[in-house]
Amino acid sequence: MTCLSLPLGETYNLEVTNNRLPIYKEDYTFTIGIHKLLSEWSSGIYIVRVVSNHETKRIKIIKQ
Repeated sequence: MTCLSLPLGETYNLEVTNNRLPIYKEDYTFTIGIHKLLSEWSSGIYIVRVVSNHETKRIKIIKQ
């Protein structure tokens, strides 16, 4: 599991790509909890990009 820490109420953009093609994009406001992705997606390599006012993170996920 990969975790990111954001201040409560922080807005952020979440984008997931597969082979450089965007497959999911959404804007959120951070609240307490866990954001789960990929449960219904097929096996493969995904890049999750999280952009907030404080930082941008890229996370590589391999789903088997």
